[in-house]
Amino acid sequence: MFNKLKKSDNSASDANKEGTVVGGGQQLFKKFGKRLASPVKQQQKEVDQEKAKPVKILPAGCTIPRAPLRVDESQVQQTNDDVTTTKTTTDEEEIRDIIKKFHESTSLTGESLPPNKKSSSSSSSDGLFEKIPHSYCNVDASKFDLRTGPNYKRKKQKAPSEPALYDLYKFDICKLANSTLKNASDQFEIPSVPDLETGHPSVPPMFVVVCNTPLEEPSMMSKEIDGPSYVSVLYFIISDHFRKQLSLLKEKNQENEEETQVKVKPSTKLFVEWCERAENDDAFRGRFKTMAILDNIESLGLPQFISSYNGKPALITKSGRFKRHHHPSSTNDGALHYIEMNINVFLFTFVAKKCLYSLYPKFPNFLLNMGFTIEGRDDEELPECLLGGCRIMNLDLSKVNDLNEDDV
Repeated sequence: MFNKLKKSDNSASDANKEGTVVGGGQQLFKKFGKRLASPVKQQQKEVDQEKAKPVKILPAGCTIPRAPLRVDESQVQQTNDDVTTTKTTTDEEEIRDIIKKFHESTSLTGESLPPNKKSSSSSSSDGLFEKIPHSYCNVDASKFDLRTGPNYKRKKQKAPSEPALYDLYKFDICKLANSTLKNASDQFEIPSVPDLETGHPSVPPMFVVVCNTPLEEPSMMSKEIDGPSYVSVLYFIISDHFRKQLSLLKEKNQENEEETQVKVKPSTKLFVEWCERAENDDAFRGRFKTMAILDNIESLGLPQFISSYNGKPALITKSGRFKRHHHPSSTNDGALHYIEMNINVFLFTFVAKKCLYSLYPKFPNFLLNMGFTIEGRDDEELPECLLGGCRIMNLDLSKVNDLNEDDV
């Protein structure tokens, strides 16, 4: 009996040597474990290599062209001379010149355009910029009807916005095949705009808006808050007239303090307060609003349900993230460089995402005006004023580069 049991033990030992399935498969793992696990290790190795791959940082404004200035034939020679001069100027000087001409040539103050530039069916900015498909330009703030007082809660009155607080500097749009863009600087080189004295320590010379929109069709059952995205990045620089407004807040002369307070516009005070509180006050940060206006929407053949929302503002509450960035080479320790507002459309309602996705094929037919503002509620915060905006002409999503591809 003992010899038989001993023999059985030896048989088991021999079986262990051969890798026979005994002891819950432990011996099988001993022999084949390395070979079975190798694909998993290889996959993890590839993931680690992908993470270790250096991120390609692109210059701001390189993904889509800015529409050029419209030039009269009589000014062609002068323009050719200007081109030579422009080559020696910085990007900031060039865009400042464009913005200056924009303010001089459009109906930002409510005045009519010159007869040869006036258009009743599209934005007055078309009078200054060439209408080139798949391009962008600065938007006419007066296209946006914003809240005005007194007693808006009862009267619900709106009026065209005054000139925007910030001017469009550059615009980018790209695709990310795997995720949303958390910070603009993760993929783009933030434009080198000097640390202009804004007149207030909390108000930066540059304001950046990042918008992450689902690339794929949304599912009602999905709760994804990240994934393949179209990413839009808008870079705004502070306007001269807003800097003048901010300078009034610095005046300390008691004799004209009351007069100074009258001169400072409610929209200026509201934006200053938003810059001070948005980082730590989620409710106040949630006053950030975005708007989209399609020109000639009646002729686009869109469903009435969608057309009815043309120009309607949307509050960016839980889907928004505020971040204050500091200039890496500033001479002043901790000097503010820019504020970034990141909008995650993945957090919008299913209906909103579904409607937006259904419009993608129609984008090449759109003249789209995007705008942002801070919501005013009480009389002392009104009228609202456009924070900044962008006019996007005939956007072709098939031309949008995927930043995850090596050939970008």
